[in-house]
Amino acid sequence: MRDRPRPSLSPAEEERIRRYLDAAEKVARSIGRKSEHLVSSVDAEDLVSVAKEALVVAARRYDPEQGASFWTFARPRVAGAVMDVLRKQNRGVRQHRRALRRLEQEQRALDALTATASEALRQDAKARVDAAARLVQATVAGIVARRTAAYEEEQLPADETNPEAATIRKAMLAHLRDALERLSPEERALYEALYVEGATASEVGQRLGVHASTISRRHARLLERLGRALSGEGDARPHRASRA
Repeated sequence: MRDRPRPSLSPAEEERIRRYLDAAEKVARSIGRKSEHLVSSVDAEDLVSVAKEALVVAARRYDPEQGASFWTFARPRVAGAVMDVLRKQNRGVRQHRRALRRLEQEQRALDALTATASEALRQDAKARVDAAARLVQATVAGIVARRTAAYEEEQLPADETNPEAATIRKAMLAHLRDALERLSPEERALYEALYVEGATASEVGQRLGVHASTISRRHARLLERLGRALSGEGDARPHRASRA
C-alpha cells in the first residue's frame, strides 16, 4: 500500500537538500553514463529524479550525533537508489529481448512451413506465435509499469528532440493508467507491492501465505492484461479476484 503523507521537512533538512542537490545529480548522471552499455532505456532525468528523492529520504534520516558528515551518510544511499533502478530496468529489458527472440523464432518456424503442411500443424505454429506476441506485450507492460509506478506523467522528462517518441510514450501511459484504474483490489495490491514497494514474489507470497510461484503466476496474468491495454486491446470490465 502507499505510504501515508510524511511531515514537512525541517529547516535543517531543507538546507542539507538544497546544498547537495547538485552533488546528487552528478552522482546520478555519472552512474547513468557508466551504465549506458548495459541499459539503454532509462532516461538520465529519471535517474536524477530518483537521486533527488533518495537525497530527501537521507536528509530525513540523517543524525548528526552519529559523527559522519551529511554527504558521507547520504552519498551511498543516493548511489544505491540509482543502481536499484538500473538493476530492475536491466532485468526487464533482458526479459523483453528474450521475448522478442522467441517471437522471431516462432514466426520463422511458421513461415518455414510448406504449403503441404497440415492445417493442424499450421494452427499449432500460429498459436505459438500468438503466445510469444503476448509475452512481448507483457514484458513491455512490465517496463512501462515500473516507470509509471515511479513517476507521475507530469514528472516524466519531455523528449523535445523526438516528439513522436514522446507522443507514443504518453499514449502508452494513458492506456496503462486506464487499465490500472480497472484492476480488482487484489490485482491493484499486487501491482503496488511489486512495482511501487519493489517487493519480490517471495516477499509478497509470505505476506499472503502462498508460495512465490503462485504470486509469479498472478503477476504473469497481470502483465498479460496490462500488455493488452498497451496495445489497445484491454478489456474495459474490472477483473474479479485472481486465482492461483
